[in-house]
Amino acid sequence: AVRGLPETASLIAAEMAAGVPPEQALQRSSALPGPLPVLIGEAMAFSQTSGRPLFSRRGGGGKIQGALIDTFASANLPAVRAFASQLDRVSEKGVAGAELMSGIAQAMAREYRARLMSETKKLDSRLVMATALFFFIPFVIVILGSFMLPILSMF
Repeated sequence: AVRGLPETASLIAAEMAAGVPPEQALQRSSALPGPLPVLIGEAMAFSQTSGRPLFSRRGGGGKIQGALIDTFASANLPAVRAFASQLDRVSEKGVAGAELMSGIAQAMAREYRARLMSETKKLDSRLVMATALFFFIPFVIVILGSFMLPILSMF
């Protein structure tokens, strides 16, 4: 679900930049493949069946928790929970929400690229060990064996 955050955030940002309300942008993003759109679909279904709003609202005496935050919290992933909170904040902003969502999508894309680069650097060191173990050592044994066989056959 975390891997799909940048793509989903970008789609929601593009939809909102086109003037689509956050609820409809979420509905369209639930059509994407992957586990995050499934969570979005579950949140929307929960909102419809329970009668609770999709996004948190401030009521007469306090704040009504949105179905989106509850559903995403059940996923037990901090990044997904944070994304739900950000979407909640975007829905409160009205017209300025599209600009805020665009910034969120760009930040998520940067973080994702940075994480990928970090993982790539870690992979380099793991590949060196695997290469040494499976290619270099057998190569040395074959080369040394071919030189040692004639010497050993003399005895």
